[in-house]
Amino acid sequence: MQVSGATFPRRPRTVRTAGIFAMDRRAIGLYGIACVAFAFAHQGRLLELVFSAGAVVVAFLLLRHSFARYLSFVVWLFMLAPEVRRVVDFYSGAFSGQSLFMVTPLVSVMSLPLLVKRRDMLLQRRAVPLLLTGTGILYGFVMGVLNAGLFAATYDLVYWAFPILLAAAALTEWEAMTKFATQ
Repeated sequence: MQVSGATFPRRPRTVRTAGIFAMDRRAIGLYGIACVAFAFAHQGRLLELVFSAGAVVVAFLLLRHSFARYLSFVVWLFMLAPEVRRVVDFYSGAFSGQSLFMVTPLVSVMSLPLLVKRRDMLLQRRAVPLLLTGTGILYGFVMGVLNAGLFAATYDLVYWAFPILLAAAALTEWEAMTKFATQ
C-alpha cells in the first residue's frame, strides 16, 4: 500500500476457522438449549439422558477439531454436572441412583489417546508437578482402600485423577492451547 510516497506493509490476512467450528458451535448450542428446555419442562429423566449423551457427542466433536475448545468444554462440565444433578433430583422427586457425575470422567478419558501418543512429553521437567501430584493421588488411593474399602477409594480416585489427566493432556498439547489463547 502506498500513500504519498511512503510504503506501508500490508496487514497479514488471518485464516478464518468459522467454517470448521460451525458444526461444533451448533452442536453446543443445541445441547445447551435442550438441557435448559428439559429443565424448565420439569423432565428430570430426559434431562439426565440428554445431558449425558449430549456431553459425550459434543466432547467428541470438539476433541476432533480443537483440543483447547474440548478442554474448555470439559472444565465447564466439571462445574455444571453437580448442579444439573441437583436439578434432575429435584424434578424427579427423589435422589437418582444413576450418577450424572460419571459423564465428566467419561468425557475426560477421551483425551487419553493424546497422552499415549505423546507420552515422551510427560518425561520432561515441566511434567514433574503432575507426576508428583499423581503419586500423591495414588498414595491417597492406597490409604483409602485400607481405610474405606476398594469401591469408595476407587470412586474418589476417579474424581481426583481425571483433572490431572486433563492437565497432562493440556501439557502435551500446549501448542494448541497457546494458539487458542492468541486468537
